Amino acid sequence: MNHIYIGIDYSLKSPAICILKDKKYKFISHPKKLEKKDLKRQEDVQCLKDVDLVFQNDQLVEATYSRNEFAKISHYREQALAILDFITSNLTNSELKQSTIHIGFEGYSFGSQSNNLIDIIGATTALKTLILEKDIFKKFTLDVYSPKAIKKLAGYGSYDKADLFDVFIGEYRFIKEKYKERIEKDKKGNFRLDYHDEMLCGDFHKHCLNLELSRNVKKVKIPKPIDDLVDSYFIARCLWESYPES
Repeated sequence: MNHIYIGIDYSLKSPAICILKDKKYKFISHPKKLEKKDLKRQEDVQCLKDVDLVFQNDQLVEATYSRNEFAKISHYREQALAILDFITSNLTNSELKQSTIHIGFEGYSFGSQSNNLIDIIGATTALKTLILEKDIFKKFTLDVYSPKAIKKLAGYGSYDKADLFDVFIGEYRFIKEKYKERIEKDKKGNFRLDYHDEMLCGDFHKHCLNLELSRNVKKVKIPKPIDDLVDSYFIARCLWESYPES
């Protein structure tokens, strides 16, 4: 039976999906629109052949707390339906019926400051519940990987988003300099600097290879939605490692 791997990096501002099938990657982004000065970056990603980028609808904000909470839940449900529709639109009826579809999420990072934790739990739960409720996938698995497990697959459990991006593009110069002392003291093989994926090609990967980043800063920032799309890729790779094709 054919296997399809779907990595979902869920955030309130920029959910990202990576679908691996037939040894090719397809990326989906569902972000909020950035400010005008940053919008060009999203539009550049939107033009890539292997990326579907669809902007989120604006969320209605009610005047009272209870109505606002209801509005948020409705928005999360609407967002979950949209994401599920994006996924299924990239799969044929035959694939939906005959393939084993592996769906993976990143576990909650309790130290993250990027989103309100309660809101992100609610939004993610809405999507997971929808996947379990709807009889779309005839056969599927649902896995949650810890942030550390995803980073260890890339080479080291304490990598940050910039490090994951560098592994994604096969650039180790900055990683070797940044972690020089830890690498020299590593006797247990905690560091792996040889990540390779021969299936990794396509417009999005080439776009990342040509991306110019500001490196002369203490914390290198990977622009949205690229950082989330790279995260979704590594989640899909975790699934591929967990459920290898026979």
